[in-house]
Amino acid sequence: MLTKLSFNKSFTNDQSRSTDKKKKVFGDSIDFIQLIKGWNDIIGTDFGKNTLPLKISYKTLYILTPHSTYSEQLSFTEHLIVKKIITKFPSFRNEIRKIRFQVNPNHFLQKTVEREKFILKKEKQIIPHRFSPEYKVLNKEGEEVYQDIDDLELKEQLISIYIQSRFAK
Repeated sequence: MLTKLSFNKSFTNDQSRSTDKKKKVFGDSIDFIQLIKGWNDIIGTDFGKNTLPLKISYKTLYILTPHSTYSEQLSFTEHLIVKKIITKFPSFRNEIRKIRFQVNPNHFLQKTVEREKFILKKEKQIIPHRFSPEYKVLNKEGEEVYQDIDDLELKEQLISIYIQSRFAK
């Protein structure tokens, strides 16, 4: 019986670790979307039109460019770019240490079109995802507004309505 009990305990710990890992990955993807949206603020509009954050892998941010001149110019300010990203998005503090550039004009054109479609699609959403910073702020505000309500189900519904009404503005 003791062996069975310890196995079940181990199994539930594995499940919770798996859930935590999924939340972290999903939260990271939300942060990366925010990075793409705020890319021009970080790098400037001129370079923002000609560069695109592609992925983060092994503490390296990969940036796609259509020509090597952009890569070369930005490589001189790599540390400044990383510092600006961490300032604007503190969740990337332990995620980005260095930057690498990939030059591919055709792939850049394709990814630029995909990025524009994706951003337009995201902007049409009525409510932000529950892991997004906007949702977290609105949820906290809603909890403060309805802190006196004891019925948890009613409180949750009112907070949901609060979030929807505030985000629609």
